Amino acid sequence: MPVVVGVGARTTQEAVRYAKFAEAEGADAVIAMPAFDPPLDEQGCFDFYAALSEAVTLPIYIQNHEPIGTGPGPRPGTSMTADLMARMLKEIPNVRYIKEESAQTGYKISRVLELAGEECWGIMGGKAGRYLLDEYRRGACGTMPACESTDVHAQLWNTLDAGNEAGARLLFKELLPLLNYEALFGTAVYKEVLYRRRIIASPHKRLAGLTLDAHDHQELDRILEELAPYFTVKTPTTRPS
Repeated sequence: MPVVVGVGARTTQEAVRYAKFAEAEGADAVIAMPAFDPPLDEQGCFDFYAALSEAVTLPIYIQNHEPIGTGPGPRPGTSMTADLMARMLKEIPNVRYIKEESAQTGYKISRVLELAGEECWGIMGGKAGRYLLDEYRRGACGTMPACESTDVHAQLWNTLDAGNEAGARLLFKELLPLLNYEALFGTAVYKEVLYRRRIIASPHKRLAGLTLDAHDHQELDRILEELAPYFTVKTPTTRPS
């Protein structure tokens, strides 16, 4: 099983250290958003990925994501233009892939593929796969959603690959209520669903953030009841007693 290891960090030096460690431990590729302390401008982003490329021989994924959250202080996420990403694909030896999940996702996928050509080995969408149908049509080679409903995302992709867009759209409509809830609560929903499906032992979160109250759990009950027939990994969807 190929393994892509996330090596994003506050500083370039930290990211380089993580990338070296990942390669030494047998990773097949690494992925990172640009360092964010301090935030990087366009040339800074180029230099960040160039430093990763010099540090390892592995393929590198650019993770393009707008700044996350609000409030004072630096935040992970640096939105990069399609032109900059195409330049990095063409000029930095090991930069090969993109995970695109910034604003104007569809446009950037089309534009990067137009500009970079064969220098781009693949673009994958993100954002929970909420725009997967459009991304597929534009030439995306995959998607990197959160992992609580991976088996349904895989079915959706395989249905598109089989040429059945109508069937894929019907399946997407079944998945969308969970994706909407995921967008609202983030990690709290990822972990809660994985916990209910008996994949992890606890929904505990290390970082502060939104939590689900009794009403939220009731809504999630309904969402999972309706989605459960599409799970290929058959696990319970109720909270463990």
